[in-house]
Amino acid sequence: MPLLQVPGAKAAAVAGSRGHDQGTGRRRLRSSLVVAEVAFSMILLIGAGLMVRTFVALRSLGLGFEPRGLLTVRTGARGAPEGFEEFYRRVGESFDTLPGVERVGACEILPMFAAFRPSLSARGAHQPPAADGSQPQAIPLRASVGFFEAFGLPIVRGRAFTPDDRPDTEPVAVVSRGLARQIWGTDDIVGRQLVLDEGDGRTVRVVGVSGDLRGLVQAPEPPPILYLPSAQDPARNMSFFLRVRSDPRDGVTRSEERLLSLVPEAEQKVWAVNRDAPVFLATTMGQMVRDIEWQPRFVMQLLVGFASFALLLAATGLFAVLSYAVTERRREIGVRVALGARRGDVVRMVLGDAARLTVIGLVAGVAGALVLSRFLAGQLYGVRATDPLTYGALAALLAAVALASASLPALRATRVDPVEALRSE
Repeated sequence: MPLLQVPGAKAAAVAGSRGHDQGTGRRRLRSSLVVAEVAFSMILLIGAGLMVRTFVALRSLGLGFEPRGLLTVRTGARGAPEGFEEFYRRVGESFDTLPGVERVGACEILPMFAAFRPSLSARGAHQPPAADGSQPQAIPLRASVGFFEAFGLPIVRGRAFTPDDRPDTEPVAVVSRGLARQIWGTDDIVGRQLVLDEGDGRTVRVVGVSGDLRGLVQAPEPPPILYLPSAQDPARNMSFFLRVRSDPRDGVTRSEERLLSLVPEAEQKVWAVNRDAPVFLATTMGQMVRDIEWQPRFVMQLLVGFASFALLLAATGLFAVLSYAVTERRREIGVRVALGARRGDVVRMVLGDAARLTVIGLVAGVAGALVLSRFLAGQLYGVRATDPLTYGALAALLAAVALASASLPALRATRVDPVEALRSE
């Protein structure tokens, strides 16, 4: 005769089975959330690490000039082009009388903003054209006498522009070192002729080679620049650069305050020459550089902030899950201790759970970062989007944080009293 099942016993068994399944489901959900937090933290950490290394690489390049103690004032001439050079000459002489000003020079535009596409074809005289018909491209900038000295841009060969470079003298030019090497393969080119393919294809003689300037963050490589004397080719708008004597004891903020204090007087100097002349911009070069670099700095700070928060979230989540797991497994731990398990065994058990969740999260995070880093590739410089050093170092950092967050629950597990644990059951 078959045994009859008691309905109450059956219900209890089913309820126990459901409770076990629900408990297992909750544990898996908690573990999945921790893995997701670790993976998300890893992705953000890698993104932040790549941007930090990019920013450091950009800063290590150097600007090519000295921004400290440099004030820029942009203005424009009015009237016929024949009077442009006279206007700028008088404005420059007025700026020379400002207190503390040591050098004054002007350029058509701020060279740091010369990151637009080169618009002028330039080739060495008597050089055969390239087989594919292409020619080196340059960015033409008109500059005044004193520009290189005031801007702090070194002349590495030859000379800068002088008052002898007049409209009735031989057309001359100063080229950047990068452009010289692009055309001739060397910067020893003083005296050579350069054919400019604009209009009738005029020829200029190279009288100097300047140092390279770092381009904008979107194009950090030095742009190829061709400097032409403004006296021979006047421009309507020019940016003046005033090199002001600075006190070495002043910090950056105090130094820039001194520079900005000259702005009202500099504006009056312009309007004294021509009261209708506009002053478009008057600021320090330090501020201009910061404005240029704001994008990588902002992206870097944003990613570092998110990564720090995600790292804290992952550590907190791992700590909470392990603490709850220790509470849930209190009886199991008590039995293990009663049967002779040592403290080290208990610690390894808890840390083993943490290591398992962390490793899964790290693998998922690295995989996600490899996929998403291609969207950052256009913002990176000096580091690859798949740089193994960055990935390895940040994985080690995240693993160390996870281990630290798991250590407290592991220590709590070693303090479980087997008698109390079994009695509570």
